[in-house]
Amino acid sequence: MADVSGKVDLKDAEVIKKRLAILVGGSVVAKDRINKAYKSINRLRRRVSHWNSTEELRKWRGKDGCS
Repeated sequence: MADVSGKVDLKDAEVIKKRLAILVGGSVVAKDRINKAYKSINRLRRRVSHWNSTEELRKWRGKDGCS
């Protein structure tokens, strides 16, 4: 379903959404909440990958001696 890097295929995401909707009872409110959760997770994932690639963060990591 999800590969090692934590990425989920769009098809898998749709299947998960449908299963969650069924589990929760399939109400419209539940589906809406699930969609919002997926959107926020994807937004965070994009933001984190952007932060990881920024030069400023690399410099900041270098000061700590973490990397």
